[in-house]
Amino acid sequence: MSTTETHVTHGEHLNLAAESFFDTFQPELEELFTILDSQSQWSDNLADIVEDTQPWVKGDHFSPESPAKLDNDQSAAAKEIYTKMGLVEAVPIPEGEYDQIIVLGGMQRANELRLSFLKDALQSESVSLKADGGIILWGGRRPLNKQLETWFVHKAKADIDDQPLAGTDPWFNAMRHNRPSLSETELMRLAGLHNLGNLSLHRAHLRFGSATVPISRYELLGDHYDITLLNTPAVQRPQGEPRHTTEACAQQWLEDVPPPDNARVAFVSSNPYIRRTARVVSEVLSQNGRQDVRLVAAGPAAYPDSNKDYLFLGEIARNLYEDSKQTI
Repeated sequence: MSTTETHVTHGEHLNLAAESFFDTFQPELEELFTILDSQSQWSDNLADIVEDTQPWVKGDHFSPESPAKLDNDQSAAAKEIYTKMGLVEAVPIPEGEYDQIIVLGGMQRANELRLSFLKDALQSESVSLKADGGIILWGGRRPLNKQLETWFVHKAKADIDDQPLAGTDPWFNAMRHNRPSLSETELMRLAGLHNLGNLSLHRAHLRFGSATVPISRYELLGDHYDITLLNTPAVQRPQGEPRHTTEACAQQWLEDVPPPDNARVAFVSSNPYIRRTARVVSEVLSQNGRQDVRLVAAGPAAYPDSNKDYLFLGEIARNLYEDSKQTI
């Protein structure tokens, strides 16, 4: 099996880029097939397992076409497997200085979790940015999911209204009063304002040749940190409707805000997505000849009520698919 060479560490000890999910967790995967009453489908062949697990991933993260249906005993046993695979618990950002800290955007609950996680790490003073370092938030044009995200938007707005600096941010005031249609980019900006304090717009960069997504990124000046907010366009995906992806955001990062040579970069996602998303970023680094970058994967634990097995099973299937891409 071929592997990429980019140095990716998961809590500073695990090289995700050079590690096969299937090879690492084959015993756990076989046990999971038994829990799911699918022993007859088990195979030691990666291609067969990828084919058998693709139904877990069809559709989107929160609306799979055929969500898995496990009884309570199966679900409890499966959660032990997810935990062994590192898909449940938090992965702290290792101590030290970083050239850049990236926060991957997602649904608004995830945005809040990830930025709160980063805020706690920075306030602990065990994690810091170099003098010329910055925080990079990866957003994009995915529209607000009103059913899943509205409550978290209202909560953030109410909390910001209670802060001493409420009313001083023109963007927040416009959003609060005019109720515009929010994309993941605006949601990330709201979560940043909620968790990292006052943010003012310094500069918006145009994306030439695109009338659909004319702004490529925003530079925001915070009370304590300089922040870049990416606004990545939608792309076609193997599953689901077109939207921006981790891979597309990583490519824009390297083009628009590339890390310095031999940079140490913290990449914050959240479980169950930490392993796969960091691996995707490491592959983009390798494809662009940036094996010098030391990418450290971290993030908060899966949300306490994230007991939806289809989320974990879908992420397992995506990890296995990433393995299969390395064998081509």
